[in-house]
Amino acid sequence: MRWRGLRPRLTCRSWGLPRTESLRMRQVERDTLTASARLTLLGILRSELFKVLTSRSSMWIVASMGCVIVGLGYARSLTSSPSEVGGTISEATEVAAVYAISGGVAVAQLLAATLGVLVSASEYSSRTIGFTFAAAPRRNSVLLAKALVVAGLTALTGAVALGLGVVVSSPALIAHGFTSEGIQAVALGVASRSTFVLMLTAILGVAVGTIVRSPIAGIASVVALFAAMPAAFNAISSYSAGTPVVAVGNIGRFLPESSARFYTEVPWVAALDLQQFAADGTLNVSGAQGLLILVAWTIGATLLSLLLLNRRDVGS
Repeated sequence: MRWRGLRPRLTCRSWGLPRTESLRMRQVERDTLTASARLTLLGILRSELFKVLTSRSSMWIVASMGCVIVGLGYARSLTSSPSEVGGTISEATEVAAVYAISGGVAVAQLLAATLGVLVSASEYSSRTIGFTFAAAPRRNSVLLAKALVVAGLTALTGAVALGLGVVVSSPALIAHGFTSEGIQAVALGVASRSTFVLMLTAILGVAVGTIVRSPIAGIASVVALFAAMPAAFNAISSYSAGTPVVAVGNIGRFLPESSARFYTEVPWVAALDLQQFAADGTLNVSGAQGLLILVAWTIGATLLSLLLLNRRDVGS
């Protein structure tokens, strides 16, 4: 009798095993193969870094961030003079240097938050997030990798751009009558604080993108948070100084952009009382308080994004 391509089936009885034991062995083998195919945290980091470096939009944002920091800082150094700043020449130099070095940080914050939104939300719009979670089922690790990659790239870009900004702005400030000693006294502190601010802002952007799951909605959210709302509350504070309505403008002091500015500039600018407006009812915020506000925003948004990431389905 010919078998014609047929082959005997290997059943549980042919192996001398009960059926339940055979099914259990198959499940263990399947789980072992699946676990071996999953990415570790280092593998996820490499994957996320590759995604960012191969994305044209992300690279354009990074390049724009560096250009904004250097360009706006240099432009601000060209318009500064000791007589306009006031105080002694040493105090005026420190204040002018702070403004020159951190002149582009506010716009760079918006770009850093936008970068974080694109990194975390673009996979939802392209429907590729399912493949990412299939390779790395631990969603917290994926979010952590995205935050680390964006924060590291932003910190590197910010540090290089701020250092270059100091080199470019210093000759212009000295040519306008400021001293090199005063510039050196604040350069490292302002640059390090500004870099840390950009890192926190980028992580906040990753959290916002994870919450809204849409690049368009995420970018709109960070534009409102870092540009539209601060401008609106500053206008209210300016036009309502000395009236009870100024309390509404004080709400803007608790926004990420305003708190970052206080943390970066107040420790040096406060020496000339440029931030003291208590007489007209405006809220005073110190550098340490500004840092706490920005950290609170970042931690709160990150915790909310972790909660929603683990509770929602991939496609919802």
